[in-house]
Amino acid sequence: AWGGVGVTNKKPQKRIIKKAPPQAPRKDAKLNHVIINTKKNRKLEQHLVKRLPYPYKTSTVFVREIRQPIGPQWNSVRAFRNMIKPEISTVDGKVIDPIAAPKGFDNVKIKRRKR
Repeated sequence: AWGGVGVTNKKPQKRIIKKAPPQAPRKDAKLNHVIINTKKNRKLEQHLVKRLPYPYKTSTVFVREIRQPIGPQWNSVRAFRNMIKPEISTVDGKVIDPIAAPKGFDNVKIKRRKR
C-alpha cells in the first residue's frame, strides 16, 4: 500500500451478498434411487421431427404410426409384406415418363450451382 503524509486508512466496505431466488423442486426429489436428467441431448435432437410430414394431418396420427414396429417379429408375415411393399411397381425395362411441371412453371428461373 502507498503511504505518505495525509494518507488515511479507509474502513473496509461491507460486502453485499445477494441470495439467489429459491429453485423449483426437482422432479425426482420424492423418488428414491432415481435421477432424472434434464439436460438437452444434442445427438438425439438431430433425429427429432421439426414439422409434421406431408400425408399426416395431426401429430397424434403420425406418432401412432411411428410407434408401430414394422419388423416381422411383431407382425404377421402377410402384414409385414404389405407394410414394406412399394406403392408403385413397374415391370423391368419399362420406360417411366418424367413428371410434368405445373402450369406457369416455365416462367420461373432456376438458379443452378456452378461446378
